[in-house]
Amino acid sequence: MKTKKQGRNDNLRLRAERGSSDAQFELGSEIEDDNPEEAAEWYRLAAEQDYIEAQVELARLYEEGLGVPKNDAAAFRWNLRAAQMGNTMAYLNVGRSYVQGIGVEANQVEAIKWLTHIVNPSNSPDRWCMPRGQFWIGLAYAMPSQRNLVEAYKWLNLAATYLPSMAKQDAVSRETAIDARNFLTKQMTAEQVHSAQQLSADLFSPRNLEKKSPQ
Repeated sequence: MKTKKQGRNDNLRLRAERGSSDAQFELGSEIEDDNPEEAAEWYRLAAEQDYIEAQVELARLYEEGLGVPKNDAAAFRWNLRAAQMGNTMAYLNVGRSYVQGIGVEANQVEAIKWLTHIVNPSNSPDRWCMPRGQFWIGLAYAMPSQRNLVEAYKWLNLAATYLPSMAKQDAVSRETAIDARNFLTKQMTAEQVHSAQQLSADLFSPRNLEKKSPQ
């Protein structure tokens, strides 16, 4: 006799097989730890129906090489598709890719365009993405194509304020933001540093301080 959980799982799989993008995404999420290859296929089916969360998760699998061969270009394409539909995590991922030149050619203008959606403390839609976006947009402004050290310092200074201390699951932390900001300081005049500090102070909002990283 089937348990309630088994019956629910059978019903979920049936709905997924019938084409429900909600069910395809949920099924992928439930089986990913045990079977990432099958999870990737369910994410893909949902992503192809413009299920935004599935697009972001499929991009993550491509980036990590989990359940699918590692493919940074495919990861970028799925993140971009989700960003074009307004997903905040995708904004962060696309902007980061344009800064690093991973999966796509590095592009300062595009990086700033996408990251701008999430970095302003007064209206950012996502407290977790906001300081990480600030870190990457700071690095974007430091890119050589149209370098702006004052803007770069401003955003890195904010990131250093909002980010939590280093955590194993997060490569971007308060310490990495401070290191990047201090590196820039060596290339700036005292007047530039003062201007950047004032600009970041004008944007600072205490209510957005991150108390705890997501588990």
